[in-house]
Amino acid sequence: AAAEAEEEGGGEGGRRVRGKEKHGLQHEAMLEVLRALPPGSMLGSGFVYVELGAGKGGLSAAIGQAAPGAAFVLLDWAKPVAAHDA
Repeated sequence: AAAEAEEEGGGEGGRRVRGKEKHGLQHEAMLEVLRALPPGSMLGSGFVYVELGAGKGGLSAAIGQAAPGAAFVLLDWAKPVAAHDA
């Protein structure tokens, strides 16, 4: 599958990482940025997160684990077969 294909970069030391692993690293990096902001400014249960081009919903799933009780709106052209809510 395309998500499983190897891609250059994204890993430590320029090592090759698989697409799925690359997305996980990107999601974790984005969460680190949100966690570094002042408490309650961008990460919490009272927020509604809108993800445009959500794909399989991996970023929203990661944010949902960090902010239980938050609401989400995910938009994409088509729902993938292996989406997180499937």
